Amino acid sequence: MKKIVLIIVVILSYNASGQDVDFWITQRYEKSDLYNNRIQNISLFMDSTGMDLDSVFAIKPGNHSIVFFERYIYGESVDGGYAFVRQAVITKVDTNNIVQESFFVPFGWKEYPITPLILKSNTHFELKSGIKTSEMIFRHLDGYDYDESLNLLIRNEGKLMIPSNNTFEQY
Repeated sequence: MKKIVLIIVVILSYNASGQDVDFWITQRYEKSDLYNNRIQNISLFMDSTGMDLDSVFAIKPGNHSIVFFERYIYGESVDGGYAFVRQAVITKVDTNNIVQESFFVPFGWKEYPITPLILKSNTHFELKSGIKTSEMIFRHLDGYDYDESLNLLIRNEGKLMIPSNNTFEQY
């Protein structure tokens, strides 16, 4: 129920004038990790298994916390129409609540290859509400600095938002 309410809040926060749309926390997984081999070899993994981005960024047992922040952007879809597209910032957090790495993932994007659209940040910071995505210094998985996917994130900059009356344990 919390996730449904949060998604409605995120959708209602959309501003048709193109202003920033924030990423809201939707899930925190304790004692978890990501499948780094899937992420680093994303095109090969998706080609060989037929799995989607949700499978690439699946959670496994580990020593970190994985925190999902999501937003829905209304924009042009690959079929030429307009639709709400799910985007996420996924953070890996250590036991001191310091972000170790983050990923920007446009889950709703259907264009292939998807690899150039997935961004990674190694910027370390304390995870708290209000961090701007522009401060996280995202780069492509292969190390390149800029092209359309970065433009997609920059053009629709947002902040990582955690409701002030909630604690992480509630997610």
